[in-house]
Amino acid sequence: LSLLCALALRCIDGRCSRAIRARFRIEAESSAADGPVSLSAVRRFGRPFWCLAACCVAVYASVLPFNNVSSALLFQRDFFRPGSVWTDDKDGRDWVYDPLHHGRSWPSKHPPGVHCSEARARDEPFCRAIAEAMAKSNEVMSEPFSMSAVLTPLLGWRVDRSGGRATLCVWSAVAVALVHLALAVTALPASLLLLGLGAGYSVFASVIWPSVPFVVDSKALGTAYGVITSLQNLGLCLVPMAVAYVHPLTRDWRAPGLPLSEWSGVELFFSALGAVGILAGLALGCDPLVRAALNSPTGRLPTGARIFVQDGWERSPDLPRPPSPPAVPATDAVFAHRPARTTICLPLQPAGKASGASAVSP
Repeated sequence: LSLLCALALRCIDGRCSRAIRARFRIEAESSAADGPVSLSAVRRFGRPFWCLAACCVAVYASVLPFNNVSSALLFQRDFFRPGSVWTDDKDGRDWVYDPLHHGRSWPSKHPPGVHCSEARARDEPFCRAIAEAMAKSNEVMSEPFSMSAVLTPLLGWRVDRSGGRATLCVWSAVAVALVHLALAVTALPASLLLLGLGAGYSVFASVIWPSVPFVVDSKALGTAYGVITSLQNLGLCLVPMAVAYVHPLTRDWRAPGLPLSEWSGVELFFSALGAVGILAGLALGCDPLVRAALNSPTGRLPTGARIFVQDGWERSPDLPRPPSPPAVPATDAVFAHRPARTTICLPLQPAGKASGASAVSP
């Protein structure tokens, strides 16, 4: 289905591109003169882009790989904790379900002498309790992605109207980190905590991808999205391996006063990834110009000038530099230069009206 949709999109894109070239010949000639973008353009992506990429990798790595272990984690943490006592109906012998300590108690997810998959074991109280606990854990683990399917489009619409991408990027990472920390060190119900995870994930997904065009030149936008997606997939590849390494090392650790759970250490690891996302989000918004561009609904100043913050891109080297203190005139483009950053503020002007800097289009 994905391949068919991609092929259909390719046909639609080709037809629309031909129509655009036929109608706007000057723009087509200008685009051809600019030349294609090479992979070497990645080296000129600035600090805001890499902070955005780091935040994306960290937050997604603390949400998506969590789904791989959440069923077992929720099953043991909330719905079927180790240490429960059961009685064998055949001989009346009591046994303790404790899969974390092999040899001192019955370690299997089945009662002694019978397997829960057998027909004769379906009426066993232990097997019925296991099935109910697994069903409940599967229901709760679906909460974040069910919320994201509903909330992300609505939140994206709201962000387009109100802005606040840089601020929401940080707060959504905070929500993800706190939920994982609470799963590790508190006894709060997972059904409530995963609502917070779903809210943080929905907000983050609605602000992270629309932020890329504000920190990357438009002609390299496809390359920028490809780089972020590659880094994200690399994180989704490495984090499960890290979880497999952390889990056996921390399975006997538990927070004071809480029942033993073999996944508490893994939850602290996910919380640390969320903390990395918080730091990357703070680094992204520490520059006032970047923060202004990302928090603005359309990337425009109150005067009507549009903000571009693209480190390393020499969009218009012939633009004049403003006096100090800088001021944004109503009719002229302003080129504000700072070390290792190029910031261009472009005013709104009618199409076809040439300014002194013809290299830049509004």
